[in-house]
Amino acid sequence: MSLMSDTVEQDGHSQIPDHPAGHLGDRGRMASAVSNAIVRLFAEYLGRGPTKARAIVTGPAVMVILEETLTKAERKLIESGLGSSVRETRRLLQDTMREEMVTAVEDLTGRKVVGFLSDHQLEPDVSMESFVFERQPASEDGDRPQA
Repeated sequence: MSLMSDTVEQDGHSQIPDHPAGHLGDRGRMASAVSNAIVRLFAEYLGRGPTKARAIVTGPAVMVILEETLTKAERKLIESGLGSSVRETRRLLQDTMREEMVTAVEDLTGRKVVGFLSDHQLEPDVSMESFVFERQPASEDGDRPQA
């Protein structure tokens, strides 16, 4: 299994504002830690994790793109014309995993997640887990911290 776990939207050494000092450090390591945590949760719930994962860390959000997440049984159901049932089951699963995924992202980033969006496309087998952070308070001069 080849697990791709990377991606930083901007330069790989930008510091995350209000991130606990020494807690992962740069965006590249944070992206890797977040994607690995989400892959582990998928594996825990499904018995196998996706073969590819990429997290994109930005100031206001983290997005995790997962590929090849479907189980052998789900692929057989899709081949039998039951793709809508697989999508509905995946949505229920993603709702069930929500709290653990949000907690993992909050713990790794040191930021509060106020929005979670999740969806799965069957062909090609791609899913997206998106985590929107609470807005950072404005600084004394009225500017928001740069991400």
